Amino acid sequence: MTNYRRGADFERRVMRHLEKCGYIVVRSAGSHHIADLVALRWGTGPMLIQCKTNGNLGPDEWNALIDAAWKADAVPVMAWREGRKLRFTKLVLKKLDRKRRVRSYPMTIKER
Repeated sequence: MTNYRRGADFERRVMRHLEKCGYIVVRSAGSHHIADLVALRWGTGPMLIQCKTNGNLGPDEWNALIDAAWKADAVPVMAWREGRKLRFTKLVLKKLDRKRRVRSYPMTIKER
């Protein structure tokens, strides 16, 4: 399986999970935009989501996602997997470089 296929399958898995949780989800397939998914639900702010199978988001992608989310008044989120479990992390502060840890918070997105 190619990396593209693995990533696309993971994006669709995240999308299905969010739809089960009551979100309307738009996927920007193969576009190499800042966010892979945009999730909307009544009563919550929009989320810009970057999906990474390995959980690694470089400083440039991390900071671009935060900047775009601030401009759109949205929540910047990274979706990743730990084994077979989906994990969501809310990005809070910008990364200065690859070695320094920055503030981010785990999120739980459950079905309604």
